[in-house]
Amino acid sequence: MLVAYGTLTSLTAATDTDNDGMPDYWELANGSATNSANGLTNTITGYIGGLLTLSGGGKFAPGNSAPDTFTLGGGLTLSGGTVNLELANVPTVGSGVNDLILLNGGALTLTGTTTITPYFLNSPLGNGAYTLITGGTSTSGSTANLLWAGPSGTRQTIALDTSTTGALKLNVTGTPAASLVWRGTNGVSWDTSTVNWANGSSGDIFYNLDAVTFDDTGANPASVTLATSVAPAAITVNSTQNYTFSGN
Repeated sequence: MLVAYGTLTSLTAATDTDNDGMPDYWELANGSATNSANGLTNTITGYIGGLLTLSGGGKFAPGNSAPDTFTLGGGLTLSGGTVNLELANVPTVGSGVNDLILLNGGALTLTGTTTITPYFLNSPLGNGAYTLITGGTSTSGSTANLLWAGPSGTRQTIALDTSTTGALKLNVTGTPAASLVWRGTNGVSWDTSTVNWANGSSGDIFYNLDAVTFDDTGANPASVTLATSVAPAAITVNSTQNYTFSGN
């Protein structure tokens, strides 16, 4: 699927009545209106035979509410904007499991700064190499032209990788995210440095993308202060007492 608001450049210019980046002949062939900019939102498997150029302010999502593979026949230029990717907890290449941009030849060109924004489908990422873009004949630019918008401060190490020609991968290594239970043994602050959680039978600190539970076990302060911005993968409150969350 394609959700894109930016500059779409084909190898040969064609009539585009509504100036939405989709030429009239493509919209007519695929059931989109030629007089409405909504033509950029489609519910078909994605394919563009020419070059796709994404620039500042543009957004590109291979999948629309579900993982998909979007095929480009003339290469991809990322010179700004945002690429939204739906990613599962296993690094399966495409196949309806993870979003994938497939280049049938053409160059992968990285200029300026493009943001890569992940949407986690079922839980935090599993360890391994996620293929985000593949199939290009060459690469220009590097990870210095990309900004990972996923949470920092996780147990895992997450890094974009352009070392494979014509491809972009996401390498995930290290300790997977944990499932923590609130204890409040060292105060009421939910931060990323205080041992206020139980990780099984051991005390632990919170890392972004951990899943957290607030229940009736242990001596749990019911007033929790968010001392910093946190990004849990999931929050479960299963308790007879009322928890109060305040702060950031």
